[in-house]
Amino acid sequence: MAFNPSAKSGEYHYLVEFLLGSTTLRYAEEDLSIQTSNTSGDFYEGRLPTAGSLSRGLGTFLEAKETIDTFRVDVDNTDGKVQNYIQDFEFANKKVNIWLGEGESKANYSLVFPGFVTHPNGIGWDEDQAHFNVIDRRLKDRKVLPATVFSTDDFPDIQKNATGSPIPIVYGNYASNAAAGVAVPVVCTSMTATHKRFKVASHRLNSLDKVKKNGVRVNYLNVSLDDASFQLHSAVSYAATTDTISVNCKGIETLGGTLIEKPHDILKNIYTAYMGLTSADLNISSFTGLDADITEECRSFIRNRVSTETLVGELINEASLDMRFVGGKYSPKYRSLDLASERTAYFDSDITIDRNEKAAFSVEHDPDRFYANKITSNYNFDPTYGVFLGSYTRQLTTEVDNVSSVIERPMSFNWFYDKTQTELRVQRELVTYSNEPINVNLTLTNRALLESLADQIDINYNVFDSRTFQIRRMETDLASMTTRISATDVFILGVGRWTEDGAPAWADATESEKESQGFWTTTTGYATSTDSKSLNRSLWF
Repeated sequence: MAFNPSAKSGEYHYLVEFLLGSTTLRYAEEDLSIQTSNTSGDFYEGRLPTAGSLSRGLGTFLEAKETIDTFRVDVDNTDGKVQNYIQDFEFANKKVNIWLGEGESKANYSLVFPGFVTHPNGIGWDEDQAHFNVIDRRLKDRKVLPATVFSTDDFPDIQKNATGSPIPIVYGNYASNAAAGVAVPVVCTSMTATHKRFKVASHRLNSLDKVKKNGVRVNYLNVSLDDASFQLHSAVSYAATTDTISVNCKGIETLGGTLIEKPHDILKNIYTAYMGLTSADLNISSFTGLDADITEECRSFIRNRVSTETLVGELINEASLDMRFVGGKYSPKYRSLDLASERTAYFDSDITIDRNEKAAFSVEHDPDRFYANKITSNYNFDPTYGVFLGSYTRQLTTEVDNVSSVIERPMSFNWFYDKTQTELRVQRELVTYSNEPINVNLTLTNRALLESLADQIDINYNVFDSRTFQIRRMETDLASMTTRISATDVFILGVGRWTEDGAPAWADATESEKESQGFWTTTTGYATSTDSKSLNRSLWF
């Protein structure tokens, strides 16, 4: 039986496990014998304080990344036992599991956060308590890419100005027939050879179809896709100080030879090929489930060293994704309105009462100042010349008139390059944020204990009637087992959901239905000419 946070026993506990190789240290806020099967169990020492909180955040829609505020695990050390453990075992970067549940059966507990002991500066103690700072795995997993560099050990005759520079990583389609025929620069690794050899990337290429010298096509030979290299024809001269050689190619591919270019497929490749993760670290169904939502194609030529955190952050924002952890696994989620069956409804009885006998509930309009009625964008970056080749600006004149001001937001796309796809992405962003998003802050009872970041909940309280919000931040009070939630109205993300055949027309629809479904509109964009609020209801993405 899984943990049921709405049960009435009230015997809620939180458990902390330190996984130290062959040894596991187990603690709770009181001595507990937890049954793990019909014949076995584990003892959890009562060394944890009864008070404490676990805070998690998903960042903003413009800078989405799941983080955990420094979670400090305090463990009773009055008998000196824990300080001895610290001397005997290696805690740095070791895994820590945090469970919430009830009773004495492990089946009634759920893993709410798997983290790692911070290193450095993650451990300390005094004569009362030992403390361990716990971070989420994202910080531990991150790497700096590209990881390999051009060296004279591997390439004795390399052009001198390339020694020590990173060997690039190429994602996506840079073929000659793709988006302005943008090419990627290459490095000469055999300056003294008759047929000078050049290297494109640190990995196998899917294809290579054109070589250019200073932007003009030249002859080449002896292409090795496995080595991502080729040679210039002997009739083509090359001077490293004055000439630039570039190629049209397609980058990283799957083992089956399929080009990796969809955002979620690129994410999966970054995690497994470059960050050392395995499929067991990923929620594979979450990745494959994005095939129906995401059709855009991306590309990037990575030659300057950059954190995977930055690469992933740029990619998920451009693709309208949130990356969260569910059950300790990387789980991407598309920013759209979930089906009603996938959301949890909360009512006034689920909202706690504060010390002033008022509901722990408040509302803010656009606290992060996302509103914009004009967006200017750049896309299709050319890595050879270091410039964006495409630009697009869109403004909603009606919204400018409504607020008597142009509120502009710039967007630079480092992965998107296709004109149509980028313009649709900008249009979606403008439709989404030309209305001020509503944010609610509320404290919910134990029913919310198992909610995850980016989950969607329906609020039935105050002015809201089954209004859907997405959880962006949550703080669980480990003493009261209540959860403080900050959530954003996601009806604004409802654009793009197909409507059932029996859905009502605009005039007959409720306010919630007007927000959550699409409508056939006139050429001017109105579902009905008699209601100004029906504008832009036909934009499908």
